[in-house]
Amino acid sequence: MTKELSLGTTLILIYIIGYIGYIIFKKIKIPAAGIIGSLVANAAVSLLGVNFAELPVFISVLLQITIGIIAGSQFSKERNKQIKALGLPSLLAAFWAVAVGLILGFLLFILADVDIGTAFFAAAPGGMSEMSSLAMMYGFDVPTVVLLQFLRIAMVYFSIPLVASYFAKKSDGSTKIVHNKDNEVNPECEENSYPLIFTIFIGAAAGLIAWKTNIPGGAIVGSLVAVGACKSSGVNLKTMPKKHISIYQIGLGASLGLTFTPEVASSISGMLGIIVLFSFLTVLNGIILGIIMHKKFGIDLTTSLLACAMAGVSQMSAIALEMDADSVVVSIIQTIRLTSILLIFPPIVLYFIG
Repeated sequence: MTKELSLGTTLILIYIIGYIGYIIFKKIKIPAAGIIGSLVANAAVSLLGVNFAELPVFISVLLQITIGIIAGSQFSKERNKQIKALGLPSLLAAFWAVAVGLILGFLLFILADVDIGTAFFAAAPGGMSEMSSLAMMYGFDVPTVVLLQFLRIAMVYFSIPLVASYFAKKSDGSTKIVHNKDNEVNPECEENSYPLIFTIFIGAAAGLIAWKTNIPGGAIVGSLVAVGACKSSGVNLKTMPKKHISIYQIGLGASLGLTFTPEVASSISGMLGIIVLFSFLTVLNGIILGIIMHKKFGIDLTTSLLACAMAGVSQMSAIALEMDADSVVVSIIQTIRLTSILLIFPPIVLYFIG
């Protein structure tokens, strides 16, 4: 084992590595290059055995708060009617996620050598940290839960942006995602708005409170809801600019990539077929639900695919911002889906296992 790098050296290196990955993926026109490129590049270096320092929790919280503020800035008073109309789509996404988690959990229990509680929490399409924490709380096999959750999320990040980009290309004949006019900032309103520091303060305070009080979705949900509520009620906060979103995406991708250690890789070999199958089924379910949402509720296809992807709120919101999808719709549906999983799934699982 090589000597562990200092935190400062780790932060510098992972951003350099992540930026290189971002540039490469951007050059070959991979959607969401910030997260995916950084994740792949840092995972590759981590697999080589480089002993990076463990990233402090506050770094992840800071990144999530920033993305929550950017996404919350896309709200406006004029969009309240559209937001209210998301109730039924959000409930459908939540019900679908719970059902998929239970069905895949039963299949995993039957096909793999794991206990039923571990199978349920490993298959649940919730957050990796949240499901791992619940598995630890109830005494299940945490490494197995972490492994399956990580690879499912990684496959979602790789595939969903590509699928969304493919459908966008098929619909308009180019690789460009159709620009969402609802996300445009009105320059006249911006001139008369409060300074940006007010937006940052409100988002940061709410994000920290949500994180400290263990609200599902944590920092990103707190900052997004607070800034979004102010904007929706007519408070003229200055919009957090999206032009630097890649910086935050690279950081998120790096933090995920560092979890892919040689130990994780060695544990994959015995369950590779099952992991690939279950990750594929999870991704496929998200795509099917996204298409249903598009056809049933009229949500544009790129936005509906990202909103229904069974991954993290912060990551999918960041990808939506980069792909110029409707980040408000993505954030709301993803938040309600994750909250429903965290509130509903554990009691159901505990009922099944007695």
